[in-house]
Amino acid sequence: MKKAILVTTVFLSALSISCGSDDDNDEVNNKPSAVILEIANRNASSSIDFIWNAATDPDGDVVTYDIKANAITLKENIERLKYTFITRDHLDLVFPITFKVIAQDQNGGFSESNEIVIEEDPIVGTWNYTQSLEDGQEVALSDCEKRGNYVFNLDNTSEDNFYKDGANSQCDLVKGVGTWTKNDDGTYSGTFADDIETYTTTFMLSEGKLIIEDTEAGKVFTDVYTKS
Repeated sequence: MKKAILVTTVFLSALSISCGSDDDNDEVNNKPSAVILEIANRNASSSIDFIWNAATDPDGDVVTYDIKANAITLKENIERLKYTFITRDHLDLVFPITFKVIAQDQNGGFSESNEIVIEEDPIVGTWNYTQSLEDGQEVALSDCEKRGNYVFNLDNTSEDNFYKDGANSQCDLVKGVGTWTKNDDGTYSGTFADDIETYTTTFMLSEGKLIIEDTEAGKVFTDVYTKS
């Protein structure tokens, strides 16, 4: 009888030690803190520099970061606290684009940052030549001139497609290619090069129209374009 009691006691003691060992290994992993995502710099729609603060992990785990755009992971396991988004590398993304950063430790804990929503720049697209004014008075456009347009692309490239009346009722295209940028005052500048020269044009957006205004010999010339 004493032998049976001794065996039972040893078994229960071993079971207790085993359970205690399991409890010790069942530790809770605390997730890292959420970071604050910010825009450090934006170059029109061609690139965006994102920055964020360092996350803190209660368990002292190493933290890395993923950045997402519209739920698509752009880059994983970033160690630095910044990322530059290059528009031309992600032309498949549809505006508006929602960005956020995931802070994660190596044990599966993670936290999500705030979201930043980027809208497409309103100048992006094709603008057709629809009206010409001289000191506020409309000047009739020829059929060839009406074919003219400006094209502004997401990657900040642009085109100036100007048609002039040619021989035998043909329209001759004078094509300028270049780049565009948005200025601090809200206007836009386009620098183009054609077969003859390189030139810069300033554009304004007003009431859904693209406006080019120039003064020459005391007269104000205004060209108006509407978006396709």
